[in-house]
Amino acid sequence: MSVGAASHPFQWSIRSEKKPVLTFVFNEINMPDSTTNALMSNGFVDFSIKAKPSVQEGTVIQNQAGIYFDYNSPILTNTVFHTIKSEYITDFSQVDLITFEDVSTDISSKKEMKALMVYPNPSTENVYFETDQHKDLDLEILDVTGHLIFHERVNANKTEISKSLFKKGIHYYFLKENGEIVKSGKFLIIE
Repeated sequence: MSVGAASHPFQWSIRSEKKPVLTFVFNEINMPDSTTNALMSNGFVDFSIKAKPSVQEGTVIQNQAGIYFDYNSPILTNTVFHTIKSEYITDFSQVDLITFEDVSTDISSKKEMKALMVYPNPSTENVYFETDQHKDLDLEILDVTGHLIFHERVNANKTEISKSLFKKGIHYYFLKENGEIVKSGKFLIIE
């Protein structure tokens, strides 16, 4: 196992009963709740676990996380899976586009946008934002620490943003109209 970057200082441990359980503990980070500051209420940890050599190709590994805040019951994530393969995608330009549905934290917003495509995602090159509307919108991009790294008023259906602005990792975008979020999501830079 190797542990990489994280949003806050942490400690980790593995305990093994019937199934191994990996635990990350972030002590005293005092994050705001999501209704107060949606972006700063997020945290992350990057890690990888190498499969045992005996794991056969085609094996599906399922996983789920329980996120605990203080002494409350856990919030369970969706179950994810990873299929063991000997070949992986290395040329992401041939991958179908990934689009994000509206994940705006402003649930009272009455603004609607039918489609927003962010591609390629994940990306090793410039990132494109393409909308179905042709009007003045503000595009903001933040890194995982919440620092604004890009802000521009866009009025074209398609906007290209240079990869040179981004470090490797997750980035959050917010598309706003008159200060109200109409679309938001994330994209990943992998090189």
